[in-house]
This record gives sequence, structure tokens and C-alpha cells, in this order.
Amino acid sequence: MNIEYLHISKTGLGDREQNADWEMVTGVWCTPIRKRLMKKTTTLLAVFFYCITSLFAVGDLHLKYNWEAKPVPTILTENEKKEPSVIILDNRFFEYVLNDEGNLDRYVIKHKIIKINEAKSVEEYNKIYIPMYGLKEKVNVKARTINADGKIRELKDEDFKEIEDNDGGEKYLAAAVDGLEVGSEVEYFYILKTNTNPFGTEYYQQSVFTRKANFKIISPENLLFEAKGYNGIPETKNTADDSAKIIETSIENIPVVDNESYAFRTGSLMRIEYKISFNTNNPMRGKLYTWQDAADKYVQLYYTFDKDSRTVAKTIIKKAGLKKGDTREKVRKLEAWLKTNIAISKEMDDKEIPLSIALRNKVASDAMVLKMYLVTLGKLEIQTEIAATTNRSDRRFDPDFQTWNYLGENFIYIPEIKQFIVPGDAASRMGIIPFGYINNDAIFMRAVVSGNDFVGQYSIGKIPPTTKEENTELEETEVSFDAKMRSTTTKVKYSLTGYLAFYYRPVYYSLNDEKKSQIANDLLKRIADDGKVTNIKTWNYNINSEDIYKPFILEGDVASNSIIEKADEKTIFKIGLLLGAQSEMYQDKPRKLDLEMNFPHSYHRIIKVNIPEGYTAKNLEGLNMNFSYAEAGKTEAAFTSNYNLSGNLLTVDVIEYYNQPTYPASSYNEFRKVINAAADFNKLTVVLEKK
Repeated sequence: MNIEYLHISKTGLGDREQNADWEMVTGVWCTPIRKRLMKKTTTLLAVFFYCITSLFAVGDLHLKYNWEAKPVPTILTENEKKEPSVIILDNRFFEYVLNDEGNLDRYVIKHKIIKINEAKSVEEYNKIYIPMYGLKEKVNVKARTINADGKIRELKDEDFKEIEDNDGGEKYLAAAVDGLEVGSEVEYFYILKTNTNPFGTEYYQQSVFTRKANFKIISPENLLFEAKGYNGIPETKNTADDSAKIIETSIENIPVVDNESYAFRTGSLMRIEYKISFNTNNPMRGKLYTWQDAADKYVQLYYTFDKDSRTVAKTIIKKAGLKKGDTREKVRKLEAWLKTNIAISKEMDDKEIPLSIALRNKVASDAMVLKMYLVTLGKLEIQTEIAATTNRSDRRFDPDFQTWNYLGENFIYIPEIKQFIVPGDAASRMGIIPFGYINNDAIFMRAVVSGNDFVGQYSIGKIPPTTKEENTELEETEVSFDAKMRSTTTKVKYSLTGYLAFYYRPVYYSLNDEKKSQIANDLLKRIADDGKVTNIKTWNYNINSEDIYKPFILEGDVASNSIIEKADEKTIFKIGLLLGAQSEMYQDKPRKLDLEMNFPHSYHRIIKVNIPEGYTAKNLEGLNMNFSYAEAGKTEAAFTSNYNLSGNLLTVDVIEYYNQPTYPASSYNEFRKVINAAADFNKLTVVLEKK
């Protein structure tokens, strides 16, 4: 993949260390490396405020905030009555306050009112969960129900219980909401003092209609935030008084966004990104948490090598046999060795141990492994860059809004060979990175020499999508019938490349023979659920060899009774099933979201049918299909099939491809014709009649 550089910054070290505790904010999880980026600084966030000569009494919203003392039931509009439930109010306020020690506290205030219109919504809202990420102090938590007659039932403090998530170990306050019924409302708000977070994300749009949502940040008058809305969020407004800065916006009548096929729903939702941007009491510092600051910090953390690190590099070079070969071969062998010999453990994330100990114990954190790659490649005099971006299914990287929230996915770029490697992904290998990163912008950070020091330099580049020619599936099938026309035997051969091979190759390589056989059976039986598979053969599945750049090949014989049916003197052959199950796109509501594919790809199926002696094939005309979608005169997606009958051999050639990773929502009707064509072919049959 070629990197398209958009600009290169000036180099230079950040003149002040930065630090703040990190927490999960709505919809954004902290990754281990990003967590280390924040935690490995040495000075408190308050260093940004060192010029302050007096404390500012920035409001007291967190002390005064409350709900209406005497609420009345909400009157819905006619359109709102048609919704299963309606979020009447969604307030999200963040108040930053300097405490008596001169440090910055953050108070999170969130308040919701939900009107229940249908019984199914009762089940959805009869429990309240309040996240406790980064909690320092619970200031206030309240919840109540208001029935259609205006009767109020308020929950008590003892109704809230602390629970722990079974998956991630995160803690919540949870309460059951008794007596909730159709026509009633549930209202709750909470005020929490949390770790101070210099940036955050709030997603507003969901599968429930929202009448009104409000966003607000209140901060000391010297501390400036900036925020940016996406996907229809109104522009934020900035105001100020004698002691505080306020940044806020309101969103009204937020439409429902349901899940749609071939879409990245989360990335399409209304959201706000925000960050601390300036401290006017320290004007020499300039803008905070910039791309340049990130480059400086990454260089400090990952391109500063001590004696222990350099010794580790020498050891790896020797054990992995990296002294010979060109750059591509050395990088491939290094990746194969590290991913075979070093396990990555989340339990190591917060541990500070020398790389030599991690190497000896064969277990390390993401950050440790990243540094092993960089120090070893540096020792081999191979230039590297650290790339950081987002997963585009959640949100796209925005080069124009410099927030470290976008630095969640980290990997290595080798400019000489224009290839990526992802240290933290044990299954991937050079050239195949998680498809959530492609077709996205990223920041590329490198260390350059300045005097006697290494300093950070960055550029913003595009990670282009792969092409349909790089992600292919060739399916070759040849069908024969038994003498009584009651069963079939199909020779099947799959040849997969790129991401289509990535679905299978790493898994197949890592499994024992029994599990390998199961994977092969499942893939080969796509043509017939009752199939009995024999003569399995596979090639090119060793991900630690040059096999990774060859098609992954799987073949076998599939015996089945289900793809033919007897009808009097006729035999119905379900030829379409040889494609395997196909997606269908039928949607009654207007399409809202753009069409997104994980990656461009293509399928080529060659179906050969040996027609028994004494039989003739009929109903063949339906095998000729031609559906396509064109944009600006260029075909971007297509499904075509053609048949040829030569003697007793029926050959059907099927081609399906998608040129682009994204298509506009306006093209939905044309696009789905292509998708549905494959599903329609899947239903086709050929009639075999005795002559």
C-alpha cells in the first residue's frame, strides 16, 4: 500500500511533560498503548496551570444541579407517540473545578428522562446502570418514575447496588426500577467526581428517538476547551463570565438510527469530540495535546533505547536469524519469530519490567512488544514509523481535530517496503492489517536526529483500501450424479487471497489436526448442509512462511443427497446452492446510512455439471444474469453469470465483485440489486429429464 503524505510538521520536543489519568468515556475504550502514553508522563496535569496565582470559584453546578421538584407527565407529539419510547431529555455536562490544592477536578453530570410507550420498552428501561469508570467520589445519584397520573416513586440510596461486569471487570451502580408501565416515565441523574480527562467523546444518536439533548463543558476561565460535532451535531458555542468558560450545544429531534446491513452504524452516529486546548495563564506553552506533542511522546516512550533494550535486539536478531536477507525478508522473519515466541498479556500492561525479563519469560505487554520490534528493526538499520489511527467502524480519524482519542490503534509502518505490521495482532502478518484501519487517515510518527537528541516528527497520511484483485475467492466445483440420480458427488476447490484468506489461514495454521478437519469440513459443506466430506487437501497455510503471500487452497469431495430432488420422471438439481448461502438486502424504510464494506473483494465461481447419459438439461436460461452498479460511467459492483452447454458438460461461469469499500446511501437501490442477484442465483435450479 502506498502512503499519501499530506503534510509534515516541524520537528521539536514538547517543552512540558503532560499527564492525566485515563478513563473510558462513552463509546471509547482506552487501549494499553494509549494508556501508557498518558500514564508514562511525570508531571501532573496541573503543571499546565502553574502560572495561576489565585483559585477561581468556577460555578457550582455539581452542587446545585437537581431535577424538577414537581414534575408533570410529558405530553408527546403525534409522531412521538408512534415510537416504542422517547428520550425526552439527555443532558451531559462536564464541570472542571480547581480544588484547594490547585489541581483540576472533573464532575460528570448526566441526566435522562425516558417516556415509555410500549411494553417492550418497559423491559428495556426497568434497570438503571451507572458507570463508575475513573470514579473518585459519588456526589449525587437519584432516580424516580412518574406514572401517567403524575404519581411519583423515588428510588432510595439503598436501591443502588454496586455490580461488576463479567467481561471486563468494570464496575457499575445498578438499580431495579419497579412499577414501570406503559405511559410512565423513568428519570435519573447522577453526579460523579472522576479522574480528570483531557479529552473525551460523547455519542448521542441511538435506536431511540431523542427530543432534546444538551452538551456543556464548564471550566476555569484560563482553561480553554474545544469541541467538534460530527454527523449532524450543531456547532458548539463559546461563552464566558468572570470566572468560567462555557462551551455548549443543543440537539433537538435526534432521529432513530437502526442497524442496517452493510453499514458501520457506530461511526455514523451523532457524536462530539472534545479536548483541553489552551491554558491562557501559560501562553508560551501553546496549544495542548497536539499531533506534535503526540509524536514527541511516542518518540520518548518507544524510540529511547537503553542498554537492556539494545541487548534484547541483539538476542532477537541472533535467535530469529535476521542477519541475512533483504528488508522484506528480515521484517517477515522478525514478525514470525516474535509472534511465535512472545505472548501478549493484558496483565502486563501496568508492569514496568526490563525488556530482557519479558523476553526471557516469553510474555509481554503490547507496549513492550512494540518496543521490541522498534529496537530490533533499528539495530538492523531499517527505518520505521509508528502509525496511529481509529477503527473506522467506530469513527474515522479526523486530521483537523487534534485529539489523542484518535490514537487508539497503533502499528508499525516500514517506508522502504511500504508495508505495515501490527505487533499486537497475533494472527495478522505483514501486508494484512485489520481491515478496520484501511481506507482511513492516520498519523505517522518517526524519530529524527536533532543535535544529540532524537525528536519527534509526524505526517498525516492515508491508509488506502486494498483492491478487489487483492481479496479474491476462486471456487471451482465439478458435480457428478450417481446411477440412480439420488445423490451427487462434488469436487470442490477454493483458492482464497488477501482478507478472504485471512478469515481461515491463521486459524487453520494454529489448530490441531482434528480442528483443522472441522474447519475444512465447515468450509466445504457450504454447498450442502448434509454433505459428507472426504479427500481433504490444503496448501499454503503456514503464516510464518512465504505461504502468507500465496492463495490459501482447500479442496475435497462432498457427497450429498440434498441438492437434488425427484419429481416424477424429472430430477431437480439445485445448482444455485453450490455458491453457498448468500446475503439478501430488503429494507422497507428509506436507507439512512452509507453502504460500507470491510474491504473491496471479488468472487469467481466455475461450476461444471456432468449431465448423465440419457438426460437432457432444461431451465438453463435463468443461469444468464447480469446486474451491475455504475458510478460516473465506471462499473463499481457487479454480478454476472453465463452458461455453456457442450455435449454432456454444463459449465456456468459466475463473477461477483465490489470495487469500493464505501458507497453512498443514495446508491442503495442499485447496490442491493447486485447483492440480491447472488441470493437469487442461490435459488436457481436445473431440470434434468430423460430423453
